[in-house]
Amino acid sequence: GSEPAPDAPVLISGWGPVAAELAASVRARGIPVHVTTLGPDLAAAAEAQGHTVVRGDPQRLNVLEEAGLFEARAVVIPENTSEESVRIAAVIRRLVPEAPIVVRPVDTPESDLLTPPGADRVVDTTRAVSADLSGTLLDALGLPAPTPGDRPDPYTPVDFSADPQSTCPHASQIQPVLPSTAGCVDCLRMGERDWVHLRICLSCGHVGCCDSSPNRHAWAHATGTEHPLVTSAEPGEGWAWCYLDATRLSPEE
Repeated sequence: GSEPAPDAPVLISGWGPVAAELAASVRARGIPVHVTTLGPDLAAAAEAQGHTVVRGDPQRLNVLEEAGLFEARAVVIPENTSEESVRIAAVIRRLVPEAPIVVRPVDTPESDLLTPPGADRVVDTTRAVSADLSGTLLDALGLPAPTPGDRPDPYTPVDFSADPQSTCPHASQIQPVLPSTAGCVDCLRMGERDWVHLRICLSCGHVGCCDSSPNRHAWAHATGTEHPLVTSAEPGEGWAWCYLDATRLSPEE
């Protein structure tokens, strides 16, 4: 698409501590921030930071229009529950289909948030905090924290749809998921990075190393949790595999 105008804002739906930190970072890059919020105290707090604020329901067209939705370069929903975020994102997606939508639900992301017309990028707070906490503790213990890999993107939902002609009886268990890590989660916990290929569990998002890797963590996860289906995390590969049936599943056309 075309480049956004220099004064095109980032629109933040909702206000709170996370939104405030995010808004400060965005403004420091010279990008204006517009905010929608229902609460008068929250609106005053956002205005005190110098942001443009529109009070009102973020699912109403007049509120979104006044807040600059149709000029916005991106929309962020960082202070709502997953259920609320799904509703807000659906309205925004209908109005501006091309605008990137980033969501940080205050609770666990629901599956509806990970499928169209949900968010383009989702931050799972529990996972993000756990990763930072683990790294901080390892550093305090004098142990090196392993560097994550370059894939899969832990903020981009994976929504694999199997070919309806598939004979695998477990295909109905497939869920939209958020990858747990960039790299094999169990290898990284061990301080290793010797995976060959990566697989994403289609039940919970666990990222594990393939059967050609020394530790075969994807297989171990599948058999230990009864999550039989994985999809490839390798670029250009769109297939899935069932460990229980040793069956390859093609994506829906």
